[in-house]
Amino acid sequence: MRTSAVRIMDWPDPRLTRHGDDVILGEAIRQQGWEMSNIGTPGVSMNTEPRRGR
Repeated sequence: MRTSAVRIMDWPDPRLTRHGDDVILGEAIRQQGWEMSNIGTPGVSMNTEPRRGR
């Protein structure tokens, strides 16, 4: 996700707990009128660090 999009949405909303945050982020994107698309293999490691939050 682009940093500019995260900043526009002021994500993550501090009022939210971290349960289901991927689903909530998807809904926030939909409410902005944006679309998600497959960007292929970005070459970024995912889920390699301990979880944040609670």
